Amino acid sequence: MDAFKAPLRNRLGAVVDRLIEAHRDARADRDEHRAWVDLIGDLVFRIPVIRLAEAQSQLGTPVYAYRFDWASPTFNGKLGATHALELPFVWNRLDLPTTAVLLGPDVAAAQPLATAMHETWVAFITSGDPNGAGLPAWPRYDTSRRQTLVIDRESRVVEDPGGTSRALWPEL
Repeated sequence: MDAFKAPLRNRLGAVVDRLIEAHRDARADRDEHRAWVDLIGDLVFRIPVIRLAEAQSQLGTPVYAYRFDWASPTFNGKLGATHALELPFVWNRLDLPTTAVLLGPDVAAAQPLATAMHETWVAFITSGDPNGAGLPAWPRYDTSRRQTLVIDRESRVVEDPGGTSRALWPEL
């Protein structure tokens, strides 16, 4: 992680310390190393997606935002809810040989979520509306409420998840 700190400070300036503090404060374990990992995840994935959702919603395009928080128990939990971990769920392909490596040996316990996610994505693809297929009611995203479906073992809609850190990000 040390190799990333100086380049991030050079790129983002003094806001880095406030971002790290916000990420650390949002974590139950207050782990600073994980806060840096979260900051890099923001830079690469979360903030660009939020900027796209903001722009599309202001054009009047229906936008639905989600965050996949289902943390894998594999590798002593260190994998967490990593990028693209939701793909076996979306495609309902928990039967693939690599799935147990990513999700752990109790793949059957994840099947209800995979079924609900797959049905939700099918509904969205076929109708333009993801609702009514197994996950909680999924409101459209807008910049006033920033409602996001947080998909996890118990999925729920959250207004502006990670909003403290989101608000600190400069326009890049």
